[in-house]
Amino acid sequence: MDHSELVQEMVLLEKLTAQERLKHAKRRRQQQLANWARREASL
Repeated sequence: MDHSELVQEMVLLEKLTAQERLKHAKRRRQQQLANWARREASL
């Protein structure tokens, strides 16, 4: 994900409730960990 995508996403996140933002952050972290595991496995 590049910077412009993150900035665009921030506009949407500002409109979410704290609980929705937390849920989104947890999903995002799971994606990061899955991507990391795939990269590690391919080495």
